[in-house]
Amino acid sequence: MMYNIQNLIWTMLPPFLRKPLRVYWLMSLLKPIDDLMQGYLQFKQGISYKISINAQVIVFENYINKILDPEAKRIKIIHAVDGAIPIGLEIERSYFMSLSTSSEGKFKPIPLFGENDNALDVSFNVIVPLGVNIAKLKSEINIYKPAGKTYKIIQS
Repeated sequence: MMYNIQNLIWTMLPPFLRKPLRVYWLMSLLKPIDDLMQGYLQFKQGISYKISINAQVIVFENYINKILDPEAKRIKIIHAVDGAIPIGLEIERSYFMSLSTSSEGKFKPIPLFGENDNALDVSFNVIVPLGVNIAKLKSEINIYKPAGKTYKIIQS
């Protein structure tokens, strides 16, 4: 909501009362209210932006980069790989993984739940460059991460 205090005074005053001295006097009376309104609008804009942040990786990564590394945007979030076999339709050949190699004729091992050595011990890793405020990063992550998710911060 954009407003202009001078336009508001001009529209509220009848034309025969719009003398310059009276308009300036009313503007000086309404200046503290104008300052409060500007502060409120800035606060509202900041809160509206924070409400739009959620735990989606792209949105959250962009938010963290905007706050802690606005110039280079070097903070990355990497999810755990659980080693699941991709499943798809027959027409989606790119989704299927060959369980045996054609040269060896042997089956590849399929890890069961919790047996994958490549999986992370945490739900996601946050990779940050040196010089980033870790305490502020932890506080922002704890605000927006879903309950039950764990993370590890890796400085590189």
